[in-house]
Amino acid sequence: KIANMQLRKFVVAGNPLKGAAANFADKGPDALLGYLRKLKEAQADGELNLSFESISGFPIEAANPIMQVLYLNDNQISELPMFSAASMINVTELNLENNQLQSLPSTVAEMTAVTKLGLSGNSLKHLPPALGSLPNMRELHLDAN
Repeated sequence: KIANMQLRKFVVAGNPLKGAAANFADKGPDALLGYLRKLKEAQADGELNLSFESISGFPIEAANPIMQVLYLNDNQISELPMFSAASMINVTELNLENNQLQSLPSTVAEMTAVTKLGLSGNSLKHLPPALGSLPNMRELHLDAN
């Protein structure tokens, strides 16, 4: 119902928003409402596309068992938190290309459904050895690191 509001004032100062939500809130009410719509759609179809949104933090909302496809490419994400990858057990495609990643947490090995992982265009120097144990991996993109 938020999308139907006729906002006259939009104040987000002093709130606990972090990560992607904070990036969208900083852009104003239309951007934040657009983000909330994308999250709602992702709950229905399991696909979240936040490509080219200039987000700097990993969207914690993406760490959700409903998600199957995550497009987070072409942003400014510099690290993946030690999130519980077990909550992302159904992610089959994760695109983190063209961000600012320097490393990956070892917990990515818990994402056993991943078939395609895009990590090109980052600043990765090392990969966790456990990455090689993903049983369903069919495509791993690592160029331009």
